[in-house]
Amino acid sequence: MKEDKWNEYFINDTDVLKNNLDITDKKILSEKEKEITLKKLTYLELFPIEGKFDCNHLKKIHRFLFSDIYPFAGEYRTCELAKKTQFYDPEIIEDELKKTLSAMNSEISKVYDTRSYSYFLANFYYEIMAIHPFREGNGRSTREFLREFVLDKNKILTFNVKLDFSKMDKENFLRAVQYRYISQSLLEEEFYKALVIIENEKKK
Repeated sequence: MKEDKWNEYFINDTDVLKNNLDITDKKILSEKEKEITLKKLTYLELFPIEGKFDCNHLKKIHRFLFSDIYPFAGEYRTCELAKKTQFYDPEIIEDELKKTLSAMNSEISKVYDTRSYSYFLANFYYEIMAIHPFREGNGRSTREFLREFVLDKNKILTFNVKLDFSKMDKENFLRAVQYRYISQSLLEEEFYKALVIIENEKKK
């Protein structure tokens, strides 16, 4: 029987996640988390985290975004987790994430235009979110990971793009992730809208 580590993440007798800010109110913690991570995401637009777009790179991004807030920043979750769907068991997180990111780095060579790129990004975003490697902050960490990935891979593609999530419809995006296998094109369309051609950069 697997040990249930769900409660280890919470302040005793509450539904508030243990945090480095000694906040005991769930709403206040959520607001503070958004405030801190927004500032850090803004910083990363200027100074992306260097890495090989592997498991350690994703963990470094998560750690940077959430280290001021949560003691588990940059660490894989150790409990089972379900929201609208059941996510991967903690025992297989690392192996599945390693396979997914390895495939992502390999298959980027097959991208030939923004439409094919949107299918590529939607697929891997969904796969990483299905694994849900962290207890909290998976969406923000994964989106930043993909944003940095897109900028880095301009060096091997025939066109220059950036990933601008503000171009997406937030409600459609969340619905697309939730109902991926019912409406497969919705997530791709949101990524297509977010892929912006960088006009002032030309390939040699």
